[in-house]
Amino acid sequence: MTLPAAVPEAGTRPADALRLVRLRLGLAMAAMAVLPIVLAVLILPGLTGPDADAQARLAASSGDVSAALAADLGRVRSALLITAADPQVAGVVAGSGPPSPAVKASVSSIAGLLGPVVSSASLQTMTGVERLRVAGAKIAAVGAPRPADPVLTATASVAAGDVYRTQPVHSADGTTMTLSAPVRAKPGGPVIGIVRFDVSVDRLLAGAETVARSGGGYALVVDRSTGEIVADGRAGAAAGQVGGAGGGPMADLPDVGSALGGAVARAGRAWATLFGDGWGVGLAPVSVAVPGFADWTVVVAQPIPTGGIPIQLAIAALLLLAAIAGLAIWMARQVIRPAAALDGSRQELAALYEVARRDALIDPLTGLGNHRAFQETLGRELAQARRHRYPVTLMLLDLDDFKQVNDRAGHASGDAILSSFGLLLTGGVRRGDGAFRIGGDEFAVVMPHTDGDGAEIVARRLLSTALEPGAGTAPRRAPISFSAGIASAPDHGTVAGELSARADAALYWGKRHGRTTVEMYDPARHRAELPGLVADAGAAVATVIERRLLRAVFQPIVRLTDGATLGFEGLVRPLPESGFSDATSLFAAAAVAGRTMDLERQCLETVAAAAGRLPDDRFLGLNLSPRSLEAPDFSPGAVRATLARFGLPPEQVVLEVTEREPIEALDRLKASLAACRAAGFRVAADDVGAGNAGLRLLSHVQFDMVKIDLALVHEGALHDPALSVLRSLVEMAGGWGALVVAEGIENGAQLRAMRELRVGAGQGYLLGRPSDELRDDGMIDLAALQDEGLWPAPGSFRPWQVAPAQGGLGRGGSRA
Repeated sequence: MTLPAAVPEAGTRPADALRLVRLRLGLAMAAMAVLPIVLAVLILPGLTGPDADAQARLAASSGDVSAALAADLGRVRSALLITAADPQVAGVVAGSGPPSPAVKASVSSIAGLLGPVVSSASLQTMTGVERLRVAGAKIAAVGAPRPADPVLTATASVAAGDVYRTQPVHSADGTTMTLSAPVRAKPGGPVIGIVRFDVSVDRLLAGAETVARSGGGYALVVDRSTGEIVADGRAGAAAGQVGGAGGGPMADLPDVGSALGGAVARAGRAWATLFGDGWGVGLAPVSVAVPGFADWTVVVAQPIPTGGIPIQLAIAALLLLAAIAGLAIWMARQVIRPAAALDGSRQELAALYEVARRDALIDPLTGLGNHRAFQETLGRELAQARRHRYPVTLMLLDLDDFKQVNDRAGHASGDAILSSFGLLLTGGVRRGDGAFRIGGDEFAVVMPHTDGDGAEIVARRLLSTALEPGAGTAPRRAPISFSAGIASAPDHGTVAGELSARADAALYWGKRHGRTTVEMYDPARHRAELPGLVADAGAAVATVIERRLLRAVFQPIVRLTDGATLGFEGLVRPLPESGFSDATSLFAAAAVAGRTMDLERQCLETVAAAAGRLPDDRFLGLNLSPRSLEAPDFSPGAVRATLARFGLPPEQVVLEVTEREPIEALDRLKASLAACRAAGFRVAADDVGAGNAGLRLLSHVQFDMVKIDLALVHEGALHDPALSVLRSLVEMAGGWGALVVAEGIENGAQLRAMRELRVGAGQGYLLGRPSDELRDDGMIDLAALQDEGLWPAPGSFRPWQVAPAQGGLGRGGSRA
């Protein structure tokens, strides 16, 4: 294990609150810069030349000692947090057997790394049993409980990523304190024990005060909150006693602590009185970057030539120091207040985002989840099942002869049957199961923690209920017949495409052999259907790729301030002879056949070849699925080389990551995006509000562009929750300097809503339909497309511009 570097906190920052934080920080920095100058102007005229130099050395010495002490404290604290977060350590605390050699070596190496500062390190359960103790070179597994220890309860209540510190304890052997951190079985889980370091404060100071001793002086550490001397660097002095043996010029030193704790009240006492003739001091607070030690101050005392600091100047210096401290505390509180508002805004955004996304995943006719929700749920449940090893069963249902119902009785009757069947499914499955309408008359049920036999019982009970006239919660005039196919993980597959293909094969066999049936996938009976499904899909996709049966179309992305075209989104359409009606069905077949990345490469070439050279002030975007970015052999260099053949530089290209597909390897995806940026590309989050990733990807990557899914855009024009989500996304992207693009603008009301929210750009049929050419019709008259008088005054919104590789860029897609 190695000590980590500091990691900055990430989060969303609404623009107004962020500006307020920056303003207050600027004022604080200005005040901290001006007040020391005033202090220097008052004091320097009263100093002789040699005295001034000595005081400068003292100030530098106290700063060096403080920095060294803060660094040592930071290393101890980091080592403690690393040990507490180690899964092996958690296993030792939670287990009953002896610690493994690896854990002993790990804890011993950390204790050894920190040297004599940590006198002992131990692992302790919440019942007080010590599981492991390291003291010097000795390592012992201890099974007996320690006496009642208040450190356990106090440590269990500290926040994640923080440590608990006891007050220093003074004894004849020196001053020690205990630092401890909670151990959790898993992140966010309950506390199962603690890691505690017994730290020698005297050795901490001894390692830091070399500079002070080189000048014939010594260093003290004072706790300003209590006025207590925490550590005393003089030989033979006991911590907590600042007079020391032998008296001498330091006999009056016990007043140091109280003087620091109440400098204003004792302003009349000069430093010379406190430390004796011929001594001077330097003060430096321990860095506040080490949480829990902000009240510690290093005092360095050294002999200096007798100089003249008038008592009036000493009083003024103390008053100014007190003013600086008070101003720092006040400004810190002023900064914390909007920071708390930022966190509240982030939580509100997450809640509203989830509400709007949930609305976008519901089939309005039946109230069940739609096809997008089905894909998310099945992928998520299978991933959980693989991790925790429990069964998941997929049931596909298809209404029998439904087309004849529509032809005979009309679509209104068909819709009534679909709605009634949706109610039957909702009432016939468990609360933990997911029911979905995935096509016109096709339904699916995802059943976690259920094997195939259990799902078959549920399916036959549903079929029996559906065949009863008038059954269900809504009146029906006739029974409903359906056929069902069932496949279970892990018996019949462990990934979504594989499981769906097998359930579909069982369903297809049942439809061909009489209908009104429930079929569990059986390789002996249904394998003949499966190769046909996969082989047909694979052959059809291969034909499209080999014969290049694709054409590129380009949809403009329009700036919503003035109607100017910023760039184009590249899309593909399958040619009629491909056998596919649209790009959605083409990519669905590619997913079944395992040819998604091959198809994406062909789409990339098709769009790039049709685009040719772009004007310098325009951009083109290309979609890449998470599967491609997560692939071990993904290479931004290969993408760049492909585009270079058609004259497209990376600075004019945006690579979009869609949220419609689940993210399985986040770290690898982040590394691929970073490599794309290094190669000169911009990156965009596509379909935000549509997919299972939600805010997860946005919380890990700051994109150059955020593209809002059309479902959220349509909801935002009608409903307040979605509108609040859109507003928060715009503010968040504004904090990044990213461009927000609203997808699917199809009417004037949607255009008006997006402009009122100050969304930077938009695309959709209202602004421009996809075309075979990169057609720029000039400025679009936005006022003619919406009601007038609702847009803010000109110049109040900063339009997004195409910039070099470090800025934000626009989007295009390699498929529809």
